Amino acid sequence: MCRNVVETPGYRLTQQAAWVVASAMLICFTVSPAAAQILVAAASRPAPPSLFFQSLGYIGQQISQVGSTGIQQQIWSIEDRLQSRLSATSRPMGFADEPPSGNPVIDSAFAALGYSGAPSDPKSPFTVKAQPAAAPSQVSYSAWAQGLVDYENRTGTFDGIDIGRDTLIGGGIAAADMTIQHLTSASDAVVFGILTGDLTATVRNADGSTALVHGPSLGAYSAYVNGPFSIDGTFKTDFFNLTETDAGVVTPLGLNNYVATGNVSYKQDMGTWWFQPTAGVSYTRTVWNGESSADGFTDGTDVRVQGGARFGSGFDWAGVHFDDSLTVLAYDDVVISGGTLAVVTGAPLAPTDEGKLFGQVIGKLEAQLTRNWSVNVEGEFRGRTDVYGVAGRLGATYTFN
Repeated sequence: MCRNVVETPGYRLTQQAAWVVASAMLICFTVSPAAAQILVAAASRPAPPSLFFQSLGYIGQQISQVGSTGIQQQIWSIEDRLQSRLSATSRPMGFADEPPSGNPVIDSAFAALGYSGAPSDPKSPFTVKAQPAAAPSQVSYSAWAQGLVDYENRTGTFDGIDIGRDTLIGGGIAAADMTIQHLTSASDAVVFGILTGDLTATVRNADGSTALVHGPSLGAYSAYVNGPFSIDGTFKTDFFNLTETDAGVVTPLGLNNYVATGNVSYKQDMGTWWFQPTAGVSYTRTVWNGESSADGFTDGTDVRVQGGARFGSGFDWAGVHFDDSLTVLAYDDVVISGGTLAVVTGAPLAPTDEGKLFGQVIGKLEAQLTRNWSVNVEGEFRGRTDVYGVAGRLGATYTFN
């Protein structure tokens, strides 16, 4: 009896497999030419790839988002410090700054003493201090680094197949930036920075297949603060190499994720604490390398929107100033297209997160150890039905004075 030998998309037949196919065709042709024709037709009709194999593009996009979350948290900390510093430089007008009101009795008394009651008279004890000129631009530099670990668990079935998987991500991000204060007024500042990083992820599927994703990142970011208002943007590229292993077959793949994010926020000071509504969008473009494209993988797009609020306060303990914050967000991948193997139907064979709402909560504590050094620690929880993720990040910032 003849057996159908087929090639799964993304896999190349080894020399041994090719020999088996040739032998089978020869035997089938000898026994029955009709059977040989059936074998050829079956061999030209590839079997559907595994759901896990189909999901590799989506997994790469999720790993890029993990890195973006850590970067965004650091940018928000930069904005917080700038807003605190800029608000501390402003002060209310004092008594000596207020001109005396005109009064004939007081004016005649000034005249008897030999000087006028005009605020501009240098002899007057009530001389109004000249309003200070706008502070000149101040430039400062800083560098920061962050280490992260992230774990995500997914459960559920799709078309009767267990699609559960665990993803463990570890890595680090480093950056350097320049801050210009008093750019157009005494209450604004702008930040320009460059960043690099490295992420490694181990993915284990419910059917026993695994994937190792690893690669560096390179990017830039900027932020603008004016009083309680802030806006920021980040662009980075993740250069990922993927190695998928299924039933002993190893498949190397490669992709670049081009990620652009933007957020706008407005901080409300409530005295001893503050809250900050925020909204943002993230765009990820997945581009496979030439070899992966030849295996049938298509480029893809992921658009994510998010909104929520941040809450924070500050306190002193043991001679150290601490700032704590809580970020509460909801996000949704409103568009996910491509990024997987090309299929005849045009629809992906694996489920995606498109249109599914996630909740995310991040707690952060930052300590200003010295004038130059500050350290921070973060904890995160996110999830929806059948998906949850936890993360921890540890960072340090050095400011050059």
